Amino acid sequence: RALDAALIASGISSIALMKKAARAALETLLAHWQNPVCITVFCGSGNNGGDGYLLAAIAQEKNIPAQVIAVGTAEKFTADTLQAHAYALQNGVTILPWQRDMEVPSAGVIVDALLGTGSSGAPHHAYAAAIAAINDSGLPVLALDLPSGVDADTGCAEGVAVVANVTITFVALKRGLFTADAPDFVGAIEYASLGAEALNAQEECDGERLELTDLLNALPPRQRTAHKGLFGHVMVIGGDSGMGGAVLMAAEAAARCGAGLISAATRPEHVSAILARRPEIMVAGVTSGQALESLLEKPTVLVVGPGLGRSAWSEQMLQQATLSGLPLV
Repeated sequence: RALDAALIASGISSIALMKKAARAALETLLAHWQNPVCITVFCGSGNNGGDGYLLAAIAQEKNIPAQVIAVGTAEKFTADTLQAHAYALQNGVTILPWQRDMEVPSAGVIVDALLGTGSSGAPHHAYAAAIAAINDSGLPVLALDLPSGVDADTGCAEGVAVVANVTITFVALKRGLFTADAPDFVGAIEYASLGAEALNAQEECDGERLELTDLLNALPPRQRTAHKGLFGHVMVIGGDSGMGGAVLMAAEAAARCGAGLISAATRPEHVSAILARRPEIMVAGVTSGQALESLLEKPTVLVVGPGLGRSAWSEQMLQQATLSGLPLV
């Protein structure tokens, strides 16, 4: 919201910003679904709905059949949405009022422009019914800014929420697109800054999205003469009876992440299976905490818990690990 306000303060009007969002959304739609038979836009009464009205109007200008199903009432329109609604009518967009028993088109692409970042809690009444109709349509769905029903701050979906194939989000990535329930609803995430790149650096944020490429580039290159003894020793402790797979997978993950030496302390019956699958892992079968104690002199970090269980053996393993003084995950 602060970035939106800053953009408007920099000289771009709110309706012009809305048009930029609509154009970006239409470009994204056509990149994913070329030559759609028609575009059906479900519009609410807020600014998210305004984006939808403008998308339909711009599509109509490009001779792409577009229609709007209006769920939000005109009495609740924001000033910008009122302008967008008028522009859609001017461009010949068919606008149909939402009715519970109306038939959703059986072809084309649906655009979700019902609820934006200002909404919270479970959608109710007509909005909930419209969201259910979108999800039942079987058609591909593009959500504007975020799927309706998903909270932009928390990612929680209380009640019903739109299941989108693609979500295009504007100005800034919303934390709620990546957290809690959101991954079940957002589909592929596309981002349109709408000119906010320079302003983004000026706004404080309370979260950071980790990018694998950036993380890998932060790792120093290893010398060609390096050997495994230079890159730490991870010991994974776990795998009670019947749960040897968990300790194996954790040890495999340590190897793939670049640990130099990897060992595993587990029930003796799991040793042969782990060695057969991953001979590079140094596996020790331990029957008691005392047997584990002597193995804790060499590792540089411990991973405790995969398949650990809740038996007396498990308790002894945990006690020895915590008494070791080693860094512990």
